[in-house]
Amino acid sequence: MSPIFRTKNRTARYRIFAILVFLALAALGILAIRGCGSKDTMVSSSAKRATYRDLATTGVTLTVEAPSGATRKSEPVTGGVPLPEGRVKNATELCLRDAAGKPVPCQFTVLSRWPSSTGNAPETEPNGSLKWVLLDFQADLPAAPAPAQAGSTNRYMLVMAGSSPMPAHPVKVENTAAAVMIETGDLTLGILTNRPGLIHSVKRNGQEWIASTNPVSAVLVDASNRVYRAGIPRRVVTEARGPLRATVLVQGEFVTDAGTNIHGGKVGYDLRIHAYAGQPYVKLAFTLRNDGWYGYRNEGKNHPRQWLFLDSLRLEL
Repeated sequence: MSPIFRTKNRTARYRIFAILVFLALAALGILAIRGCGSKDTMVSSSAKRATYRDLATTGVTLTVEAPSGATRKSEPVTGGVPLPEGRVKNATELCLRDAAGKPVPCQFTVLSRWPSSTGNAPETEPNGSLKWVLLDFQADLPAAPAPAQAGSTNRYMLVMAGSSPMPAHPVKVENTAAAVMIETGDLTLGILTNRPGLIHSVKRNGQEWIASTNPVSAVLVDASNRVYRAGIPRRVVTEARGPLRATVLVQGEFVTDAGTNIHGGKVGYDLRIHAYAGQPYVKLAFTLRNDGWYGYRNEGKNHPRQWLFLDSLRLEL
């Protein structure tokens, strides 16, 4: 029997509904993935050998759970899976199939590899094979029967045969000198690299919902009632680019309308935009960053405390 791999992702998922488009963020349910291997559980050698055989022959089962028991349709799922040493050389060897055995669109991202063999090691030993791979796919889950105590589930099979089909509307990211455009098929977002703000345009099916004259921004009010807004992005980079999911990082600092920053520009923001194939929403992960000095003795006399006392922080739409 294959060992069980459980990863509970308790990060809230937020949707930007198409009609409101950023006007409301609604928390979604929690998904869990179970499959082979474990980072948290000790696995015996015999169990590992059984897992290796399963991967090469029948495949390894991944179970997607929605503890809330609600119906899920094309729900984005992201989860890491450990792979046996020396078994998989390239992500192109992997394929994900649904319960009926049909290949489903899946994006594989290599997270780490097993160390390469050196010296007089036998040829049978691993040589940079995949150790951890990140899977991105979209799952359908039926509603759990009443009373919904166990939640709804669906199973998928990770195999070393076949290839993953492309989604009907793959995510596209276009980078230019002045902007980064993200398209999911239903939704198009634009981030300008030379204008203050976080997201400067939002369109759904060609209809404009947010324009560059009134972009999405973050507003910080400190303890002295000074108002700061997200300034011109210092850095816009595509961290992940694939047909099922793309992640774009927007970084910058907070400034007043007069251009004054906080602690010489050390207080800023990180906004990660996660876009999913065919979906009319994106997931936003916003981080308030303070790179100022703590003010401890070991930092020296010339490094005063650069703490931040704030009254509020909000997204302005």
